[in-house]
Amino acid sequence: AIGSGPGASLFFVTYETSKAKLKSVKGIPDSIKHIMAASISEVAACLVRVPTEVLKTRQQTSSTSLLSALKSTLADGGAGN
Repeated sequence: AIGSGPGASLFFVTYETSKAKLKSVKGIPDSIKHIMAASISEVAACLVRVPTEVLKTRQQTSSTSLLSALKSTLADGGAGN
C-alpha cells in the first residue's frame, strides 16, 4: 500500500524522538515510557496511513482511478467522512 512506507518511517522517527524525550521524565517506569512512545508514534503514523487507505478502498470499491477517488473523497468532505 502506498501509505505503508511513509507511515512506517514516520512511526519509527516519532518513536525514537518520543522515547528520547521521555527518557528524562522521572517517576515513570521505562516500560510505560515505551508504551507512551509507541502510542504517540502510532497516532503520527495513522495521519499518513489512514487517508491513503481511505483512497485505496474508495478506488477499489468504485473501480475508478486514484485521481477520481481523491477528487470524490475531497468533494465528500475528506477522509473523515
